[in-house]
Amino acid sequence: MSAYVADALRHYGRSTTLRELLDRWWADDPAERAGWAIVVPVGPLAQVWRDGAGQVALARFLTATDQVGIIEWDVATARAAGVLCGRTATANVVNASVALCARERDHHVVTSDPKDFALLDPHLSVIVV
Repeated sequence: MSAYVADALRHYGRSTTLRELLDRWWADDPAERAGWAIVVPVGPLAQVWRDGAGQVALARFLTATDQVGIIEWDVATARAAGVLCGRTATANVVNASVALCARERDHHVVTSDPKDFALLDPHLSVIVV
């Protein structure tokens, strides 16, 4: 089974990564995607969510199957993300939380921003979209 942690960034006014993942999810053969597991930490979700009307496809994706899970932050995660940023001299706590989530679950990271993840955890499997 393939397992992914989705990172999402806003570039030039359009959300990437989650959008790419959405496009890939809905285009793939249902039999193929039956083996996918995707987790979306709340930080990347917040980066792309702007209003309900413009997020219909994203909302549908997040609730369409039990293979997509939302990972909430808690105090321990927030502290661990901050510590990881301090240790790696990076500043993006959202990316740090994604890296921690992927490491904890042994998942791939799907991102359009691989540079931060190379610094945060060079052993992560990163898929660039």
